[in-house]
Amino acid sequence: VLPQVKGSCLEELRLPSALTQVGAYGFYNCENLRQLELYSATLDWGPGVFTGCSGIEEIKLHVDESRRSCMKEILAEIRQTVRVTYEGARRARLIFPEFFEEAVENTPARILVTNTHGCGQMYRNAFVRTQFQFAEYDRLFPHVQVQEPEKLAAELAVGRLRFPYGLSEKSRDGYMEYLREHWTAAACQAVESQGTEELRWLLEEIPYKEEELKD
Repeated sequence: VLPQVKGSCLEELRLPSALTQVGAYGFYNCENLRQLELYSATLDWGPGVFTGCSGIEEIKLHVDESRRSCMKEILAEIRQTVRVTYEGARRARLIFPEFFEEAVENTPARILVTNTHGCGQMYRNAFVRTQFQFAEYDRLFPHVQVQEPEKLAAELAVGRLRFPYGLSEKSRDGYMEYLREHWTAAACQAVESQGTEELRWLLEEIPYKEEELKD
């Protein structure tokens, strides 16, 4: 009999395509869970499934675009920055930035006001019903440029350009313009994350100066 895998023992999880239901708090406090692979057709998710799973960094999601999807529901549960490989009709590489909510007491009015910090919530709302909207996702890029670190914005732009599923010409031009202006940050991010393919793509696609490579 295999030992039960739970809590800090769980680091990587692949859920089968035939899975239909995950119970409430199914992966509660799996704090070392880093990578998750699942199918969008798993629609019945209990509340708080990923409560305490603050280490999730990567999700690979197989999407049947002709059916309802659990993608929005999953992303709402994971509030830290998460990188998503979207496997639909074509592949896309997406980043959903962090967000958190802060309750502030309005003493004279005797109410609590909830303030949301970070642009991640806007990105998690880039859906119509349960279907992900690439155009809305790309429209939000100016918010990332202002609110998130330069390297994260560059990484997001590289991901969209390398796997341009659903990418309009206007959004493509916007991402390219950003990378031309922030080439060094993009290259540093690729090197730090050991993204060999990303760095090769940058060298081939984005004009750079020799002194930038020395920096």
